[in-house]
Amino acid sequence: MNFKVKVCSEKNTIKINKKSARILNVEKLHATVARYGFKVTDVKIKIDAKVERNVIYISDTIFKSLNLPKNNQYSVQVVDKEIVFGPFLGIYLGEGEKNYKWKYERLASFVSNFSEINGVVCAFTAKDINFSKMEINALYYDSFKNIWRQKVMPFPSVIHIYGGMKNSMKQLLRGIYGNNLFNYNEMDKWTEMTVLQSHSKTAKYIPSTVICKNAKVFKEFVLKHSDVYFKPIKGRQGKGIHRIKKLSNKEFLVIIQSAKNYEEITFNTIEDVIERLESHINSNNYILQKTINISINKRVIDFRIRFEKNIEDQWVLSLFAARVSDPGGVVSNRSAGGSVVSADEALRKYYNLSKKKAKKTKEKLINAGLEITKVVEENNVSYGKCAVDLGLDTDGKVWHIESNVKAPNDGTTMAFENYNGLDRACHLNMLYSKRLSGFKDVENNFEVILADKEVIDGESKKDYNLYITGRFKKEKFENIIINEIIKNDIEVIKKSTRNTFILIKTKVSEKQLLELVASIRKMDKNNLIKSVLYYE
Repeated sequence: MNFKVKVCSEKNTIKINKKSARILNVEKLHATVARYGFKVTDVKIKIDAKVERNVIYISDTIFKSLNLPKNNQYSVQVVDKEIVFGPFLGIYLGEGEKNYKWKYERLASFVSNFSEINGVVCAFTAKDINFSKMEINALYYDSFKNIWRQKVMPFPSVIHIYGGMKNSMKQLLRGIYGNNLFNYNEMDKWTEMTVLQSHSKTAKYIPSTVICKNAKVFKEFVLKHSDVYFKPIKGRQGKGIHRIKKLSNKEFLVIIQSAKNYEEITFNTIEDVIERLESHINSNNYILQKTINISINKRVIDFRIRFEKNIEDQWVLSLFAARVSDPGGVVSNRSAGGSVVSADEALRKYYNLSKKKAKKTKEKLINAGLEITKVVEENNVSYGKCAVDLGLDTDGKVWHIESNVKAPNDGTTMAFENYNGLDRACHLNMLYSKRLSGFKDVENNFEVILADKEVIDGESKKDYNLYITGRFKKEKFENIIINEIIKNDIEVIKKSTRNTFILIKTKVSEKQLLELVASIRKMDKNNLIKSVLYYE
């Protein structure tokens, strides 16, 4: 049932008629608490026949005590005799301010289908957390104004880790949240390989792999297989990966992948290779893996297959792409110079498969990725997303390369499907968060009536940081935004522009700021603007 909320002045009181009280299962409750995330406040419940049907009166003191925004719809339920408002979902962005500006753009994808969330989504960093008060100074999504606003709030019910977090903080939050903190951690490459090799369903996907303990192990493995990958246990984005090939004249070619390119070095003997790589070989931080031929016309191709948990706690396919290296590259990662295309394009263009065979190959890759995801899940703490990288050899056999459950790139498919894949993955993360928060099947919703919504400050001018995010720089929409700011005679203290955002530091009233944003959105005919947010 949908309830309209009127704010009343009676202290710590909820007034409701008998029929509505029965629907909410509070007809026998007189004294209880209201909960919002990790904050509670004492509440008295009054059954009042004069209260209109589908209306609830809630004290302003309850809103203030819980730091509950009035500018959103909510669901409400009774759990263990507590009245719980929610879902209240948090997105942890990282340690500090570095690189969060592109993440601000992606906040729009987390609320891309907000009607299915129907609660509060907030975003915050490590510096926004106050453990002594169990509070965060967060940006929350005001669904009525389609803008992210700053507000001090209690700890949310669920935290989705979307940025780097120190182990000490991660363990502290894990102690508080349990599985409602995700994705908590991932196995290193060697642990993951050991798990997959030992399972009957996934052993077939794993090439011969050993941990490099010393020079003896290194030498024996390289000489046995002639073509191997030597890669760090905790590496990402192709960095630090070496490919070692035994040449026909008994020389060895070592291809070293760096952040943007690769280097080729020829060695006369295996001992020369060992001398060059000695510090890595003896570190116990590298694995050796037999090279599987997944090259087509001197290009390495692998398939990134991404799964998310949905609201039913089931793994579903969210992203599917092929990553193609530059000619001669060691890895396909875009960060190492590769490109990203759809799986269909790769299978038709590079593998020359018919439409029918491409479809069957895609199904084979998806099934393999799902099997690997489920086996990894059996051997790790709970998580809600998993990206699996797979390769196809010249015989069409599927091979596992690596998995990423901690921070897989949500923007993998932007090169060929724009924001659609990003929206899909992030929305699934929020639906899974909603499930974890206990609001999966809650159907009782409420919304504060217009007269009682939060009053926007229209008088006092304050220093605000206004972020308008989107890929509009090439579209010259940036100039339209700046011109509109000038037209409205708004003071600009500082302006900063990048590929994914415009930051305006300004002194203005909140009302003027929101009016400016509304006028800019009206001019955005091509939907170039993604997230808009502001804070003091």
